[in-house]
Order: sequence, then structure tokens, then C-alpha cells
Amino acid sequence: IETIQEFFLKRKIDKASVDEANIKTLYSEKLIGISIPIK
Repeated sequence: IETIQEFFLKRKIDKASVDEANIKTLYSEKLIGISIPIK
């Protein structure tokens, strides 16, 4: 899960505009949802 979060953070998103403290990850067997709030 951590790896997936880091992958998305590195790829798409400008780190400076992300509220990293409030990143939420929801996951079950077949689904992973990551909420990445933007400042």
C-alpha cells in the first residue's frame, strides 16, 4: 500500500501542493482508494 501511495505521489502530483498529513487510503481485497487532499 505504501508503495502505491508513493508511486502516485511521485508521478502525478506536485508534492508542494499536497496535504500529506491528510492522505487517506481505503482498501479491501479488490479495491484500493487513495484520497490525496490538495492544499
